[in-house]
Amino acid sequence: MSWKNELHKVYYGFLRVSVRFTLKRYYRRMEEAQRQENLPKGYQYPVILAPNHQNAFIDAVNVVCTAHPFQRPSFLTRSDVFKGFAGTVLKSFKMLPIYRARDGVDTVAANKPIFDLCVSRLTANEQVLIFPEGNHGRKPFLRPLKKGVSRIAFQAAEANNFDFPLKIVPVGLNYNDHTKYHQNFLVVYGEPIDLNQFYDNYHENPNRTLGQVKEAVKEGMIKVMIHITKKEYQNEIDSLRYILTHESLEEMGLSDRTLYNQFLAQKAVIKKIEDGLDAQQPAAQQLIDEVEDYNKTLKEAKLRDDVVRKGPNSLFVQILKGLVMAVGAPIFAVGTLINYLPYKLPDVAAKKMFKDDHFHSSVQMLGGMVLFPIWYLLIFLITWLVADWKIGLGLVATAAISGEFAIYYSHVFKRWWGSTRYSLMHLSKKPVAVKLQKMRAGMVRRYREISQLVTA
Repeated sequence: MSWKNELHKVYYGFLRVSVRFTLKRYYRRMEEAQRQENLPKGYQYPVILAPNHQNAFIDAVNVVCTAHPFQRPSFLTRSDVFKGFAGTVLKSFKMLPIYRARDGVDTVAANKPIFDLCVSRLTANEQVLIFPEGNHGRKPFLRPLKKGVSRIAFQAAEANNFDFPLKIVPVGLNYNDHTKYHQNFLVVYGEPIDLNQFYDNYHENPNRTLGQVKEAVKEGMIKVMIHITKKEYQNEIDSLRYILTHESLEEMGLSDRTLYNQFLAQKAVIKKIEDGLDAQQPAAQQLIDEVEDYNKTLKEAKLRDDVVRKGPNSLFVQILKGLVMAVGAPIFAVGTLINYLPYKLPDVAAKKMFKDDHFHSSVQMLGGMVLFPIWYLLIFLITWLVADWKIGLGLVATAAISGEFAIYYSHVFKRWWGSTRYSLMHLSKKPVAVKLQKMRAGMVRRYREISQLVTA
């Protein structure tokens, strides 16, 4: 049986490298934080990975592909996706079906062999990924946790006579946009929770201890993800954390070069605003009231906040940038034309297959991973048949490089165009440009006032 295990290691490793390569291109920036400190590099001790669940299948893939490459984590996912050939492929990637009441089965009986398998893999010092929330949701807060993590953890401990160094690692998955392609993604690995500290309590009162572990997991997860407690002001605070990121970075003495620094700055913004609201500070309530009007004005002007934050440029600077954009336009056109089908088809398929847009990014990523290699292979083979294989290789290289350039160019163009429009608005003294600048400056002043009061 050992040769099968070795073969699976090779297969799993190849699949992991392929998916990670795809993810690096699917996201504009993809970073992991605190992995070295909080995850074992090999099979040193058993670990349950406990991430928040704001997307679909791609959440688990993101964790697997950012964890240490020496590990092959198993993860639980909804049973209804394990059908036919797809089920075989999913199981080969160490995915395990978890059954819910809505599946119309006896969940206790159906899930018992799955939980037993989790215990077996934990006993072998492997990693098992379980979503403590039990379902997905995009809102920027942690939903109520189920007791699944606690139950499997203690089931594994009991199977090993409580001589078992199991650790639960909270994981924070942080997206700046869940459905759009080429956005930023940050995964934060939290401080491990040592189950040993709960064993004595478990012997005295198992049910109470399950709740204590669940609470410890909840506290750990909140530290590594965006969590807004004021549900009534959720949209406003979520918007303000982006608007005030740079002001918060400046206060904290951090650069904006890493997504983790931006994450820490946004966490600070949320905490200060919520503390200000709890203290009934007028500035906090004013900030909440003003951001809705600011966002509405931005939308009407078809501008982004970062354009207003940076301010207008001189017409000369914008013209120079425009000339650079004109030079890159032909490469953008080539990259877009050659790569349009494998780029667009997964997006169309995702929208037709799933009304729930939580699944769109998963289908887009996996579709791209499959279609782009096939598309490039077809380009190579057709060119080889009608011309020469060297030309085919050159065309494939051109398609890949120009495609990467096209994505980068589209982002730069949007920023340049927004900055140009805003600069022209200022030059022509349009009231909306001045209004936006004053509104933003007012919000920054109010945030600094809140910051001084809550840290005093």
